[in-house]
Amino acid sequence: HLHLWEAGGPSVLFGIAQRTVPVDAFGQLPISALQASLALSDPEDDHCCRTKLIAAENTHGARGGAVIGAAYMKELVTLCRERRVRLHVDGARILNAAAVVAEAASNEERCEVAAFGGKLGKAARQLLDGVDTVSVCLSKGLGCPGGAIIAGDAATINECRRLRKLVGGSMRQAAGLLSAAGLHALRERDLFADLKRDHELMRRLVQGFEQLQGVSVDLYGGTNMAVVSFTCDSASTIDRAARIADFAKLSGLRIESYLGQGGWRFVTHRGVQQEDVDVLLDAFARGIV
Repeated sequence: HLHLWEAGGPSVLFGIAQRTVPVDAFGQLPISALQASLALSDPEDDHCCRTKLIAAENTHGARGGAVIGAAYMKELVTLCRERRVRLHVDGARILNAAAVVAEAASNEERCEVAAFGGKLGKAARQLLDGVDTVSVCLSKGLGCPGGAIIAGDAATINECRRLRKLVGGSMRQAAGLLSAAGLHALRERDLFADLKRDHELMRRLVQGFEQLQGVSVDLYGGTNMAVVSFTCDSASTIDRAARIADFAKLSGLRIESYLGQGGWRFVTHRGVQQEDVDVLLDAFARGIV
């Protein structure tokens, strides 16, 4: 995400050279591939760029919201420490990942979970143990109107504040309102229950798609996201997509247009209800005929 979908910001704004490593099916940067890449950035060789940071994403959007587990993260942290490289986690949906880890733990040992404490907080700490910085989006699974946070040591956060000011990101007039919404989500709501509900809705949606002929679930990582496309020839996809959108609109549900060969990306969140899933599946069933 940082490389593809941020308008080249690291290079344009700060002159940072970026090197990519293909992720595996689970969104993990293979340790062996990272080692090979780091071998090309010998800090003692004047010909090489010096690698200062590795960035991972959890959950991984390009893998349908796949969860990167704690065992892999420990390996990644170890590699970064050995090579003296900092580690950043793009955790826009890190609490979705934590909810999956926490649910697995809850199946083994039942206990009460409320707000950001309990098992959800414990799972998040497991996934982030040893990382240097993490960014968390408040407006996705948490349902806030906007905002994101970054966590790290005090010196790093002070530098982040300065860089935010440098690029015009200060929001003195609205920051308190956004912060209040974020604090409410983290402190007052049962986030574990909310996120599990979102995951269950996506699971039902994916299961419904799998029952429809002519529809393919291309990416689904077990959380709140899936990418869906048609299995038919491309000549009829636009017409079918338009019919599906029309049928959904008749029931009060708006879905965005078909995204070419990439299909649709559907995401469940606090604003999506079971009836919306039913309407969407019915629209697909009627529209693909």
